[in-house]
Order: sequence, then C-alpha cells, then structure tokens
Amino acid sequence: MSIYRRQDALVDQLRQIVQREVSAALHSQQTTLTEHLEMALRSGAATPVPTPADPHQAQMNISKLLQQGNVNAAFQQVGKC
Repeated sequence: MSIYRRQDALVDQLRQIVQREVSAALHSQQTTLTEHLEMALRSGAATPVPTPADPHQAQMNISKLLQQGNVNAAFQQVGKC
C-alpha cells in the first residue's frame, strides 16, 4: 500500500471519527437544552411584577426630586413606577 493510500485512509478514518464525535456532542447539547426548557415550562414560575403606584403621586415625587436637583433619584423613581 502506498503512502498516499495510507494517508487517504487515515484522513477518511479521522473524518468519520470527528463526524461521530460532533454528532454526539450536538445530540447531547440538544438533550440538555430540551431538559432545561421543559423544567422552565413546568416550573410555572413567573417574574414578579411590582404593583403600580398612584401615577399622580409618582409624578409629584419625581417633579419634587427634579426641582431639588436630584436627577439620579428622579430617574430611579421612574424605574419604580
């Protein structure tokens, strides 16, 4: 057997091995993702939503903070509304 045929045979074997390994890794990843998704769907846990404050009172608080020059505090207050 010539060196070129051995080289071709080796390349073919390596290609098959890599293909099997990549296929197995992708299958494993898919299984893991599916399991995580199923757990998330089964948990039924929802992100808590803050109860809305009185919009008029919130507007007054924000205006007061802005008049006092507390711009950062006003923006933080907006995030709480």
